[in-house]
Amino acid sequence: MASEKPFLFVSYTGKDKSWAVWVATVLERAGLRVKIQEWDVPVGANFVEWMDTQVGAARWTVALYSRAYFDSQWCTTEWTAALARRNLLPIRIEPVKPPAILRALSWVDLFGLDESQAEEAILHAVRARIRPRLGSFPGKATDQTRSPSDAAGNFSRSSRRVPPTRRTKATSTTARASSAGSSGFAERSGDLVSQQIRDPRESVDGLRGNADFRWERFDSAAYVDHNYRTVRADDQQILERVRDHFAGHFEKQWIRGPASGLTGADLGAGPNLYPALSMLPWVESLHLVEYSPANCEWLRGEVKFYGPNWDPFWDVLTQQPAYADVEDPRIRLETAASITQESLFEPRREIWDLATMFFVAESISSRPEEFTAAVDGFVDALRVGAPFAAAFMERSTGYEVGTEFFPAVPVSLDDVKARLGGRTRAVVERIGLADNPIRDGYTGMIIALGVKTAR
Repeated sequence: MASEKPFLFVSYTGKDKSWAVWVATVLERAGLRVKIQEWDVPVGANFVEWMDTQVGAARWTVALYSRAYFDSQWCTTEWTAALARRNLLPIRIEPVKPPAILRALSWVDLFGLDESQAEEAILHAVRARIRPRLGSFPGKATDQTRSPSDAAGNFSRSSRRVPPTRRTKATSTTARASSAGSSGFAERSGDLVSQQIRDPRESVDGLRGNADFRWERFDSAAYVDHNYRTVRADDQQILERVRDHFAGHFEKQWIRGPASGLTGADLGAGPNLYPALSMLPWVESLHLVEYSPANCEWLRGEVKFYGPNWDPFWDVLTQQPAYADVEDPRIRLETAASITQESLFEPRREIWDLATMFFVAESISSRPEEFTAAVDGFVDALRVGAPFAAAFMERSTGYEVGTEFFPAVPVSLDDVKARLGGRTRAVVERIGLADNPIRDGYTGMIIALGVKTAR
């Protein structure tokens, strides 16, 4: 039913109705479902009750910032509720300074742009498809050459997005994806294989490479909601093993954290913070490497003050004293972490003192050589003596995201052992299917814990 589908609620004051109608028109043209007072309040309905229902049910509340907006009691109620739900998407239609509590959020500026630039800025923010323009733009034309990406660039810290529909060269893959359930989106993020390494002969054997698939739809919020709303039994087993591995390796290292001088990294981070949290006590700096722009935006927002759903993951870690000694993991993560948008296959040589790579290498392609290149690149980036943790989906047959199919290499325990065996000393273990598998089409998970021993 249409009423069950996710929608965006446009929050605005009556003085800005022309802007609200135009923004809603742009979003609907892009194929998104929108609720707006001007169009959707039934005759005779209780407006206060209707508004409360929309704000509570909306996946995103698009707030049109203006002086009148912040002077409005009703609008204040709307943005306060959306802020509490962590689904506020702010758009400034005039140069107004938001209240202090909202200044930690980034926003899109539409003022000073012509219609085409403003439409690009909105769709860049929500990652939607541009369709032919209709309707009337209420702003003024301008000769400014400000680009859409500049206009929307200060929005990069927001952690909630409508999935992109633009075609890209190649974006992230996911290893744990759900072909069922209400979200219909990818469920575990990874990274990409650069097109530069593709062999033009790759289609001869019938296997398709990373760049042969469409990766443009990804909703970080839906992904986290499906995978990390609670700690799954299999994730807890993995987290416990990673925790004990790192704690055992560093047990004689008395200098930790900012004074340690150590550099850590999570390769193909995606919208998953627990690998980063597992390295937190030991590092001075922590690099979250991810190719997907949407996932990078989510990471930038989340590391600033991560959501309460990650607290149970941290609780699992604090059963080891080194983690319990971290006074405030949120502040520590914000201080240590940086997000780098890079290909998984960017050459890296011995730059990390410890690292993780979770559910990435086996799910970027159906070609085994690309799995091999991903694992080898991860090991390349470790310094000799560096501990690491890597996780894989076992014998994945690929997965559906919405109406799209995405690839996987059906790796086994022996495949992972063979790939890591030459230059590392690792314990590779299988974790069986949980009572509630993420999806069909895989037989379990594989966790590899080790140390790099040779170049």
